[in-house]
Amino acid sequence: MRFMKLWAPAIVGVFVSLSSASALPVPKLPPEATDKPSIAVRVRPIGELLKDAAYIAKMVGQEEVFEGMKPGIDPMIECLDLRKAVGFYAKIGPMGVDSHGVLMLPVKNQKDFLATLALLNVVATEGQGGLFTMTPPGSPFPVLFRFANGYVYATVRNTPEAEAGIALGKLYAPEAIFKQGDASLFSVTFNVDALPNELKRKVLTGLEDGVRDVRTDKLAQEKNPLVRAFAETMLEEVATKVQSLIVDTQAVTLRVDLDRVKEDVGLSMNLTPRPNTNLASELATLGLGKSLGAGLATPTSMISLFGNAAVPAAMKKALDPLIDDFVAQGWKKAKADEQPYAKELLEILAPTLKAGILDFGADFRGPTANDNAAMVVIVAVKEADKLEALVRKVYGVLSEEEKKDIKLDADKAGAVAVHVFTIKDRHDENDIFGPNAKGAVAFRKDAVVFAIGPVADAIAAVKSGLETTPKSGPVMEGVAAIRRFAPVMEKKDPGSVAAAKKAYPPGINDEYRVTVIGGQSLDVRFTSSARIIQFGMLLEQARRNR
Repeated sequence: MRFMKLWAPAIVGVFVSLSSASALPVPKLPPEATDKPSIAVRVRPIGELLKDAAYIAKMVGQEEVFEGMKPGIDPMIECLDLRKAVGFYAKIGPMGVDSHGVLMLPVKNQKDFLATLALLNVVATEGQGGLFTMTPPGSPFPVLFRFANGYVYATVRNTPEAEAGIALGKLYAPEAIFKQGDASLFSVTFNVDALPNELKRKVLTGLEDGVRDVRTDKLAQEKNPLVRAFAETMLEEVATKVQSLIVDTQAVTLRVDLDRVKEDVGLSMNLTPRPNTNLASELATLGLGKSLGAGLATPTSMISLFGNAAVPAAMKKALDPLIDDFVAQGWKKAKADEQPYAKELLEILAPTLKAGILDFGADFRGPTANDNAAMVVIVAVKEADKLEALVRKVYGVLSEEEKKDIKLDADKAGAVAVHVFTIKDRHDENDIFGPNAKGAVAFRKDAVVFAIGPVADAIAAVKSGLETTPKSGPVMEGVAAIRRFAPVMEKKDPGSVAAAKKAYPPGINDEYRVTVIGGQSLDVRFTSSARIIQFGMLLEQARRNR
């Protein structure tokens, strides 16, 4: 269909780009934080880890294997305090190789720990000030350790700083390493503000050199001055953002969570900025706006995704002339009889492109009566109703053969018309949208709503999308409901329904969720039922048994 072909040049042309020819700003590095390590790691208490292992072993049918391993494990951990978390921290040196780390093992008492080492044929020699030395089999370096705060603090003597790092006055107490309320399976915190400024300067210098090389070797070859200006602006904007992350980040924490009672697992990343910095201000504004896509999901959603993002002001300023030039010249590349429509299309899209905001949502719904899916997409477009007028113009010049694939005004949602069209080459019986899927589209004042699926479901999805109103929500979120999606998966992946029923019985959370949230910090989270492990294993078994 020719009116669909007209979209391609407009969309592709705008995204063939990359930020100003000015030098990178020289950031001022704050004083290094000296009251904490560069890296801090916390691992759930060993007693809880054993329960976690038993829980997973039961889930995947390996209980006997786990029980068979316990007799070999128990004597080795008898000397440890199984109720306390395991820790590790490191001080990163200016050269990188001059760094040292300290392992924290909770122990019941000194006597039992030393006896366990002897049982393993490891000889520990006590030196001055309660500092012990041992050389584990196969280790090229001796290990130093001492007892304090109910823990063994151990380090490898591979640098001159290592021994000083576990001096009595240099040890970090457990409460200084472990965050209060942290019940995660595993967490690691990178205290960026505690990294040596000398190391940061090296990274910043390398960044500036890289920008200079790209500008000299790549961008200088771009002949279009508008494209080159935008590319330089984008390059500098990205580099400045990286600078800000290096200079203005306080800490980055990665977590792995496992809740045996709720049967939930999670992965997350949290970036906390230093207070009163540009990075803090930028994160505070993330997610403050409302998104059309946030209101698109329904109780019949199998998979949903939405996001709301804006182009940085500096890039938007450089992008505007490029868009203006593309709107003024791009339509001339179309065929002569299509040029008027291409020109009108670009002029309609220009205000949305120049606004620099991507606000969208997508929602897979079902399963339908025949275990198919319907997908609906909403995209914010300024004065989108003008697109409908253009569609009608283009339809008017199509041949009768081309018009057979399009039905204008197939339905209505209030005063808004819903149009239906045939999607070529979709006749696969195993297609998730069904063998005779149709497309449906409608245009309201501020958005375009498109759907694909069995015709009745596609029309219904468009109608519900037209009722969507902007809502507050995360910067981005994606959700998948496995019990609902399994019948659709079954078409391409036999065994999916049986696997879903066994892994996710009624009452068990079956959602996978990815969320990006702004505010006082940047949070990226993935959460799901812990049964994801069992579901994946059952699917793999079904594939092997085909």
